Amino acid sequence: MKKLILFKASMISNIALLSGFPLIAYSIVVGCLSKLISRVIVSTDSEDYAKIARKFGAEVPFLRSKKNSGNLSTDYDVVLEFVIKIQQIQNISNRF
Repeated sequence: MKKLILFKASMISNIALLSGFPLIAYSIVVGCLSKLISRVIVSTDSEDYAKIARKFGAEVPFLRSKKNSGNLSTDYDVVLEFVIKIQQIQNISNRF
C-alpha cells in the first residue's frame, strides 16, 4: 500500500538554499522518488512556497487558511484542515 506524505511548509529555513536548491526540495524529491509514497502534498499559506513545491514535484491543491497559518497553529489543526479540504476536492473530482 502506497502512503501519502504531507509537508507543512511554514518556516523561512525551508526555502534556504543548500547546494543551490531550497531545503524543502530535498524532502519533496525523495518523497516523489519513493516507491512507497504515491503522492507528496505540501501544506502552505505562501504562494511562493507553493511554486517551489510544485517545481520539485509536489502537489499544492490549496493554500492554508489564515487561521492555520500563524505560529500558534498546531499540527493537529493543519492536518485536520488538510483532511477536510482534500476530501472535498476528491469528492468533487470523483463526480466527473
